[in-house]
Amino acid sequence: MNIQLYDHSFHEVVSGGDVIVAEFAKAWIHSGHTVRISTHGEAVDFFAARGISSFNLIIASRIRTRYASVLLGSVAHLINAAIDTAFRNSGESDLIFAGSWSLQDIVPAVINKIKNPKAVLAVGCYIFLLPPWTKSYGSNWLNRYVFWIEYGIGMMLTRFFANVIWTASPVDRDIAYLRFGKKSVAVRGGVDLVSTQRVSRSTKKKYDAVYLGRFHPQKNIIELIDIWARVIREKPDATLAIAGAGFLKSAMEERIAKLKLADSIVLLPAMDNEEKFILLAQAKLFVSASHYDTGNLAMDEALACGTPGVTYNLPKLVYPQGVVLVTPFNTGLFADTVVALLTDEKRRQKLSFDAQVFARTISWETQAALALESTKA
Repeated sequence: MNIQLYDHSFHEVVSGGDVIVAEFAKAWIHSGHTVRISTHGEAVDFFAARGISSFNLIIASRIRTRYASVLLGSVAHLINAAIDTAFRNSGESDLIFAGSWSLQDIVPAVINKIKNPKAVLAVGCYIFLLPPWTKSYGSNWLNRYVFWIEYGIGMMLTRFFANVIWTASPVDRDIAYLRFGKKSVAVRGGVDLVSTQRVSRSTKKKYDAVYLGRFHPQKNIIELIDIWARVIREKPDATLAIAGAGFLKSAMEERIAKLKLADSIVLLPAMDNEEKFILLAQAKLFVSASHYDTGNLAMDEALACGTPGVTYNLPKLVYPQGVVLVTPFNTGLFADTVVALLTDEKRRQKLSFDAQVFARTISWETQAALALESTKA
């Protein structure tokens, strides 16, 4: 099968959608399919780190795309991707995968679909946005409304051109089907079981808890800092490692300083591959305070490393094992749950075992095969 993937929405901070594109591509390549990923120059190192050869990359480089502004960069990526796809002879495609509904991904995918009408177009709709006035996604009002307009156009293109929609949760699968009347399949992200199993389960625990991901309002990272302030009231020696990158870093540093948590919270840079898995295995718990999430690849990877999780019980998050789900938005209960788990090693060990059992059901190979199977008539 000839498979063409589009991931032009990649920015400096890696998203779950970027990881899904890379890992699905790698699994399909290993299964013997012909796979090409259309992206831009800034993403080359990311794909290389994920084991994707330059042979499998199509780099769009017709116009300049490097801008300090995320908004300008996004527009440049869109124009670059659209022009490159329109004028490049990339051959016939059997499956076209738009890594997201972002215009940088779906517009070139639709152009290819028009050029290859018999191809199946799959669109990754891993998050359906809430209205911009809810402030659930981003802090700057202009960026929120621009993103909302992009979302509307992306959804319209999905409605008219997609053959199958991949979502992260069964709830969103049902929403997508009702909204678009298209075949919709819940295909959550996966984990690299081979790499996580290399991490020793006996790794000495360096941190009481860890968070790894984007420093973004959607991830509610500031509230996680407030929760940790509650944790150390009961357990003063508790330490939290926060690893990642994003535009909220300065706000996080200010909050940590204001709450005098410099000795309790360690800020680390973004990590990937073995370095990331070692960090996840060094923590007793993985914590996430997101108010709006449909999947959490970092938590999935933590579970595979034997590190149980604590997060809010959101309707679109599916964690049958290895994760303690807390009543949404109850920061006091969240902190109490963390303290209780840190003082109950026997329960943590049981959760750790359950976490690894669950993680074995969502390998990247399994998820990629499920996605590919869903494109068949």
